[in-house]
Amino acid sequence: MLECHTQLKGIYGYPRVRVWLKKTFDLNVNHKRVYRLMKELGIRARIRRRKPYFGHREAGITSTISLIVES
Repeated sequence: MLECHTQLKGIYGYPRVRVWLKKTFDLNVNHKRVYRLMKELGIRARIRRRKPYFGHREAGITSTISLIVES
């Protein structure tokens, strides 16, 4: 688990560490055990910030805003 944490810069939480252990070492480990061991070792996943999504503006809304601003 420490190898996974250092190799992947600490972005994996316990569910993904469990999948990584299965793929790498063919270990079937319960998610609760992985969580407990990570807690004992002091390993925590780094929470990444989400990028803001502004979306597409609707034609009707932008035209009414421009009318309000012109008035």
